[in-house]
Amino acid sequence: KSPMIVRPPESTIVLVRSNIFVSCYAKGTPSPSYTWLINNQVIRNVDPYKKTETFFNGISQLRVFAIEPGSANYTCIANNGVGVAAIAIAKIVAISDDNKPSGFPIIKSGPETGNDYFMLGSRNEITCNSIGEPVPKVIWEKNYMQINVTEYQGRLAIAKNGSLIIYSAVASDYGTYGCIAQNELGSYFSERIYYYVREQNRPPTIKESSQNLTVIRGYSQRLNCTVDGYPNPSLQWICTNSTNNSPLEGSPVIILHSLIADIACTCKASNQYGQDIRYFAIAIVDLPTQPVNLTATNITSSSLTLHWQLHLHQISTNIDYYILNYKALNIINKKNEWMTIINVRQDGELQYMVNDLLPATHYQFNLTSVNNHGQRPSANSLLISTADDVPSTYPLNLMIYNLNRWSVEVMWQPPAIPNGIITEYEIKYASKIVDQSVNKTVIVSNTNQSNSVVIKNLMNGTAYWLMIAARTSAGLGPFSPMIDFVIREGVPGHPRNLTATMVSKWNARLTWIKPSYGYSIVQNYRIVVNNTYESKFIIAGKIETFLLQSLLPYANYTAYIYAVANISISQASNMVFISTPPKKPSQPPVNVKAIAISPHAINITWELPPPETFNGPLRWIRIVARERMDTIAINIVKVPYYLTSYTYTGLKAFKKYLISLQVENSVDHSDRSPSIAVKTLPEASSAQFQIRSVTYNATCIKVSWDQPVLSNSQTIDGYKVIWYKKSTIDIKEGEFKLNKDQNICYLQNLQPAKSYVISVTPFNIVGDGVSSAMEIRTPALPPLPPNITATVQSGTTIDVEWTTKSKEITHFFLIIKRLNEVGRIIKLKGFQNYFRFSNLRPNTTYTISISAQNNAGNSEDARIIATTKPEIITIPPRTTGTLATTLLTTERSTVEATKATLTTHNGIETTIIFPEGHWGSVNAYNITSNSVLLNWTIISMLNDYIIGYTIKYTGRKLQGSKARSAIEEISDIDASETFYTINDLEPYTQYRFEIVAITDNSANGVIGDIEVVTKVAPPIQVSEVQVTNETKWIQPGKTFSVEVTLQPASEENGPLSHYELIVIVANSTVQEFTIDSAYQKFAHEIILSENTSYTAYEFGSSILQLYKAARFPSHTFPYIFTVGAEDSPTYFYNRPLSINYQHGIFLRAYVDHKLT
Repeated sequence: KSPMIVRPPESTIVLVRSNIFVSCYAKGTPSPSYTWLINNQVIRNVDPYKKTETFFNGISQLRVFAIEPGSANYTCIANNGVGVAAIAIAKIVAISDDNKPSGFPIIKSGPETGNDYFMLGSRNEITCNSIGEPVPKVIWEKNYMQINVTEYQGRLAIAKNGSLIIYSAVASDYGTYGCIAQNELGSYFSERIYYYVREQNRPPTIKESSQNLTVIRGYSQRLNCTVDGYPNPSLQWICTNSTNNSPLEGSPVIILHSLIADIACTCKASNQYGQDIRYFAIAIVDLPTQPVNLTATNITSSSLTLHWQLHLHQISTNIDYYILNYKALNIINKKNEWMTIINVRQDGELQYMVNDLLPATHYQFNLTSVNNHGQRPSANSLLISTADDVPSTYPLNLMIYNLNRWSVEVMWQPPAIPNGIITEYEIKYASKIVDQSVNKTVIVSNTNQSNSVVIKNLMNGTAYWLMIAARTSAGLGPFSPMIDFVIREGVPGHPRNLTATMVSKWNARLTWIKPSYGYSIVQNYRIVVNNTYESKFIIAGKIETFLLQSLLPYANYTAYIYAVANISISQASNMVFISTPPKKPSQPPVNVKAIAISPHAINITWELPPPETFNGPLRWIRIVARERMDTIAINIVKVPYYLTSYTYTGLKAFKKYLISLQVENSVDHSDRSPSIAVKTLPEASSAQFQIRSVTYNATCIKVSWDQPVLSNSQTIDGYKVIWYKKSTIDIKEGEFKLNKDQNICYLQNLQPAKSYVISVTPFNIVGDGVSSAMEIRTPALPPLPPNITATVQSGTTIDVEWTTKSKEITHFFLIIKRLNEVGRIIKLKGFQNYFRFSNLRPNTTYTISISAQNNAGNSEDARIIATTKPEIITIPPRTTGTLATTLLTTERSTVEATKATLTTHNGIETTIIFPEGHWGSVNAYNITSNSVLLNWTIISMLNDYIIGYTIKYTGRKLQGSKARSAIEEISDIDASETFYTINDLEPYTQYRFEIVAITDNSANGVIGDIEVVTKVAPPIQVSEVQVTNETKWIQPGKTFSVEVTLQPASEENGPLSHYELIVIVANSTVQEFTIDSAYQKFAHEIILSENTSYTAYEFGSSILQLYKAARFPSHTFPYIFTVGAEDSPTYFYNRPLSINYQHGIFLRAYVDHKLT
């Protein structure tokens, strides 16, 4: 299978000068090998700051030490020689510590803190204390490989605080450990620390027990003293005897050499936690006396008597018994095994009779003395032969041949058990028509071992019997069974001394001598010729020579001859052997078949031709291949002749080849087999292509892509579309297979608000091509209706609060209305959960509804009904007096009122009860980012008693710090005023204004309050664009792209809607300050221009070109962007940059589509 990267390297942000580790894992058969590139430069492990390694589990890792600032593309290429290599790219940005965003993960204390060892068998913990927002995920590595705690069967765990816990350390836990803290803002790599496993402190323990030993005199003794303990104990040996009383080497093993006297040794082990001692006592003993001068007497065919003496300088009192070992040396087809006799001893005599031996057999005897302490072999081995015996069996394979009408030839083989040397054979025979007791004897000497004899003077046509026996020096053996034969007339003797002489490579001449008898009746000769493949009978005339012609090459022949008479045929002559030399094979391989199995390989099968066509020892099969249209370039591959298949590799893809075969022997090769035309398979697509997506809703996405540009050797049969959740990249969520004409599909049943990785892979009959992938995020579902509650505060004010379970809320919409009236709509930010309706009518029922909005749409309305409190003002009859307090009861609540005597503008004194509620209502108009116009009305019956107003207010920023500001106060507002403009307010700030009415005797009352949010304002500052110098040619020598890093603007003055990247192009002679000033002058003229062209302006003597390269919504702000890469969103063209020109690159932030 071609390789497929299932765990690609991850893009991330890291800190400058940190050590980072990037991993990649691909599947395929065979297992892929990896190549790493950084910005298209291959990493070859010669740079000490950049190393690659592939682990036993197939994961490859690139390690970069002290990473430099800037961004780089890290490319992992997996290749196994099958199909097209798989490629995955990650972008890693290294930023300084000063530029890291808020919430970036930081490891406060890592593996470098604490001990650098594990205590064997104990619980151990390595620290990885990290901070960040969101809370970072902690990944642990051992020897640069990610730790999967499930593989340790509960012995390892990662705690909630990120620490790695080893519950019971074992020796294999040693290694280099490190951790990584990751969140969506970046990654932080800890130091890598080597930990060793340390044993627990314990006193020494000697494993061996004390021993009493015996040692043969003159031998050496090894003493072991194996110690366990920690720290490693020191060891001391002390051995004492008459000559030695000093410490020996401190090794756990000592060897005492050539001991001749008893000795005692002590082994003492000690460390700071204790000691242990063992004692060894060694006693010296002697081996038995050695037997010498081993001899034999009374030798028969089946027995002999062994004699020996004892060593002169040794005594025999320490011999317990003897062991005798012996074996036969000249027995054929039998195992010459040693025979053993134990406890050899006969009344203290130094002799022993050995029985049951074989006649005429050579034997070897060894004698060993034994006592309790060991054995001592004899000084010499005895080699001796037993005497002959009569043969145990008769001669074998007795055969009788008629020579002529008065003689026969008798032939035989020696007895199976001769029991000695055969000196002669005795043959008895007689006619069957006379008394069988009257027989004749023939004695045949075995001097020349011919095993045959001719018996003459027999009578033609007479039946005879015959038997034979063998004789040794011990006597005559048994006779064979009788064999009958008849003397017949007319059987010639056999041809003699047949020879063969090669007269050419393929012709041989046979010559022989005529039979020694019966030649007169010979009519012709019959020649029998055999080889591996056939047998032939040839009739030759009565002449003692014949020419064998047209023999097969590289064949082995046998030939023998019969002499043929009228009514009989002789015995066969001797056999001769004929061998012919090899020559060119006469036939190529047969049943040749070929089939393409890949773009670059063809599998070929065949069968060998018949063996008789080999014409010599086969060496090779020659495979001849050439392109069908190429008559010159011929490729020949040789494979061993015993193979019947071969895969021809290294061919061109999607090409027709002609294949033919030859056999080759030691001389030459055969003609070619008929050619077979085979076309190799096409390659899979290796071209990159672009994928696009269109989001239909939260669960459905349309995916489309461009058709890859194929070479002549590539084809596409279809596409595989696979999608994964980004959080579980190893688990496939779904897969489509489409035909080659389709380049659109719809992914359905996706989960809302989830990130997915979509991979599109072209495939053909060979396998998968190069994949293209993209990452998308599904939008959220419309939110659920909020839960709303309303609290009536007074006759003019209702407080509304709400909660929601939905996430990613962008806005809330509040609607309040009376029956049969148009409602008032209020749009609030998604983080708000409270609002106060003021200036309402007392004792009035309102319907309040709220809906939530996110990127997917609006929720259903949640409704609640609330009725404001009635307004109660009580003016009692005129009285005199000072302030008093009265409780006024309304229909819905009890309100505490203030009672006072006031003087009107006309000088009339009146006693009036002022309610504690609001005395009127307040409205706000002309709200800007820094000002608001307030208007208030007061209960008409109180107008005559007001002498002035005071305005109090405080504010709370909706972005950044949300603490309320100090209370501001504006006093001495004339009683005739009902409008007042407040300036110098902060943008995008929620203010609460309160209007207080002042009376002549300080019986002040609140007319009303109102909450106002000031308008948003442009950001205070947009950071300058930074160029990383990461450039790439678009058209070499003409146009290029450049990578820049961007920083978002502060949203303290209000949420930003989007950013635009503006490029000003000037001739290289224009100074940089001119470009900047030109931007300030002209940029506002293209703010609303959304097209792919640029605008030219005259600026002094220069012509400047201004255009927009890209627009970014604020919620997808990129920190890195490539200017000139031709990949900007709709309506804008990120045109390539041109050499020999200056380019000014500016970032602008927009609030509610107003220019910064």
